[in-house]
Amino acid sequence: MREALVFVCSLRILLKASWNCYRWLALRLEVIGAFIMLSSVILAVVDRNRGAEALTAGAAGLSISYALSVSSIIVVVGPLGVVFPHLTLA
Repeated sequence: MREALVFVCSLRILLKASWNCYRWLALRLEVIGAFIMLSSVILAVVDRNRGAEALTAGAAGLSISYALSVSSIIVVVGPLGVVFPHLTLA
């Protein structure tokens, strides 16, 4: 019985460490996604003030929505490399 209790306690410690690492990675990936979104918005605003060959409102909205989808994909797919390391591309 004592061996099982020691095993459960050690497993709980490892799961807590794993969860903390997962949250650390998720936070960093969310920050990267926010920077992608911010740069997309800034480039759309800067290009809008350029003149005749400026970015249209539809194209700006499309680029911002693509940046949002890319950042959400990064947040979802990024931690899968930690959970399933054999699925990574490298």
